[in-house]
Amino acid sequence: MVDYNAPLYQFKAEVWDEEKCKTMARGKGYLGSSASMPPQFGEIRYNGGCCHDDKWWQGEFRPFPVIPESYEIIHVTSWGWYIRKKKEKHE
Repeated sequence: MVDYNAPLYQFKAEVWDEEKCKTMARGKGYLGSSASMPPQFGEIRYNGGCCHDDKWWQGEFRPFPVIPESYEIIHVTSWGWYIRKKKEKHE
């Protein structure tokens, strides 16, 4: 049985620079879906748990990457997460 109060293994967030974001945003900029197993980002819990660094965890949590201010990660319902360059604000 899944214990929703048990600890999750936390992966470290990647740090993406401008160049990495530019590469990932080419085309449609698709990063992943919450429906994939295991999910690219977010949390997943396992009935039997999992093991990392010789310790037992109920599941895993993968945070979004840390990105420059000039980019944003957006969620499109039923499609997934995308990265894109922020649109400039006109006054």
